[in-house]
Amino acid sequence: MFKMLVIDDEYLVRLGIRQAIPWERHGIVVVGEAANGQQGLDLALQHAPDVILCDVRMPVMDGIAFVRRVQELGLDCAVVILSGYKEFDYVKGTLEGGAFAYLLKPIDDDELIETVRRALQQLEQRRRATRRDQHWQQVLPSVAQSLLLKLIAGDASGARELQEVLEAYGFPIGRRGHLIVGQADPDSSDSEGAPQAVRALHDQLEQGLREQGVPHLGVLLESHFVVLAGMEDGDLVQRVCEAAVARYEQAGAATTVTVGISQAYADLSGVEAAYRQAREAARSKLFPLVNAVVRYGAEGGPYKPQVLAAMRYIAEHYAEDVTVRDVAAHLHVSESYLMHLFRENVGLTFNECLTAYRMMMAKKMLREGKYRVYEIAERVGYSDPKYFSQVFRKHTGLLPSQYRG
Repeated sequence: MFKMLVIDDEYLVRLGIRQAIPWERHGIVVVGEAANGQQGLDLALQHAPDVILCDVRMPVMDGIAFVRRVQELGLDCAVVILSGYKEFDYVKGTLEGGAFAYLLKPIDDDELIETVRRALQQLEQRRRATRRDQHWQQVLPSVAQSLLLKLIAGDASGARELQEVLEAYGFPIGRRGHLIVGQADPDSSDSEGAPQAVRALHDQLEQGLREQGVPHLGVLLESHFVVLAGMEDGDLVQRVCEAAVARYEQAGAATTVTVGISQAYADLSGVEAAYRQAREAARSKLFPLVNAVVRYGAEGGPYKPQVLAAMRYIAEHYAEDVTVRDVAAHLHVSESYLMHLFRENVGLTFNECLTAYRMMMAKKMLREGKYRVYEIAERVGYSDPKYFSQVFRKHTGLLPSQYRG
């Protein structure tokens, strides 16, 4: 049975509505009546009626204010206005407020029954749609993640149908964009915290994408995460990823992480290739032991083992007066061969790589805010703070104090 509430300041009108029509034959039971809008609102909150018959001109709270309060409170019901006034303002005010219909008194019984029947029919349709949407909102994330796993595995079967369902329900997935992979580095000093680190970085990236209003879809895997970002601007993608890494660092995470970004894909058929690109970008990080964002094709790689070993030595000794001679001796190669290897495989000289690494660590320390500029200079291998500031400005375009903000 549907529940009905009657609100009118005239007792005889309320009595006539209750007795003139055998409501129970139509599957409706009158659960209460009120003489003004405030009493009616209290009863509506108490009984949760499906349909409310309401007068317009009443004391305490009129019909227009009542309809608006019903909408503000999100009451799941249909309101039919019954009034002896046909002024435009009354009609407009109630219908714009959310009333289903506006009927003029005296009311024809058949017309009232038919109007209530249509109001309840619309209410049921809305409720079914709401239940369906709630169901889909619960299952859509798993459906979307299944789609993403299929796509990165190269299985495009059913992708179009699944995407149409996702888009029909407003679930975010871009037809064009970039694929992002985040992972904990295998040589991190805190490798045991890798799963937590991957999740933390994923959460920071999701926050950044939401703030930018970017449609995205992500899935957490055992050793890394994958995110489809429906954004064609690769520079913006990189900035969002860098901001996520910065927040990850500020949270005090010890595990070193890398984010790899693919080239832009034109549609979902390119997701498999984009996944390979992002994974390769993440694996081709030149600078070890420091969090980084790497775009596919923007840096060199794959790097030869001796280059990576040299960079590892730099990462462990950058605060010292390290030279190419030191590294060459450590690797048991000649200085000339090592310098040639850097130029050929990296496209930078040894000293340029050393300086770049020192500047990366300096920026990290500046973001942390724990040290003064002269202390950071010393910690990254510069005994002269003024010279450090000159190098930093040449490398970043900003003085250390300006970078820190």
